[in-house]
Amino acid sequence: MEEIITEDEEEQVNQLCTSSVVPSNQSRSINDDEVILPNLQILCLYELPKLKSLYKGRMTCGSIRRIQVDDCPRLKKLPFTLPLRNEQPSAPPALEIIRINQE
Repeated sequence: MEEIITEDEEEQVNQLCTSSVVPSNQSRSINDDEVILPNLQILCLYELPKLKSLYKGRMTCGSIRRIQVDDCPRLKKLPFTLPLRNEQPSAPPALEIIRINQE
């Protein structure tokens, strides 16, 4: 999986967030609380006013380059696991931009 894009399809996104639809050959699960998406590069969420959560556990996305969230007022946090640098959480190495707009 290289990109997740959602546009005003709240019901489908809510179903995605509560069920496992990622093909097993494109993700690895360490346990029930963490999912690893090594090839996810871009995550965009648009106009999802009812979206509260993306995933209940933790997500490791080591290749993430861009995160964009527009008009998702109930979404308070993203479940990404941050790598440690000098024992402090830091941005994933490939991350170039995070853009968040609340309208």
